[in-house]
Amino acid sequence: MYLQAIKNNIHGSFHCREGVATVIHESAKQLPEKPGMVVVSVGGGGLLSGVLQGMHDVGWTDVPLVAMETKGAHSFDAAIQAGELVTLDAITRWVSENDSYGMNKV
Repeated sequence: MYLQAIKNNIHGSFHCREGVATVIHESAKQLPEKPGMVVVSVGGGGLLSGVLQGMHDVGWTDVPLVAMETKGAHSFDAAIQAGELVTLDAITRWVSENDSYGMNKV
């Protein structure tokens, strides 16, 4: 799934992904051991893609990754379930317009 997420990263650019990956690089330097899991919020896939890139870079390929998204803005889950790109009819749930967003196509 890692390679597919990287290849299909629609909303994140290579430079964005590399920048986000540094969060994992720094975490690996500061943690005394691998984490039991990594949890990340999903919007358009850029953050997820960068976290996956970082996990691969530091050898955390055996660490489970939990990706979560808001019900009603669940385009990533819908795409995984369909096995292809999907477009939601609408984003029907916002936590707040200031602190949450969703992509209707992933």
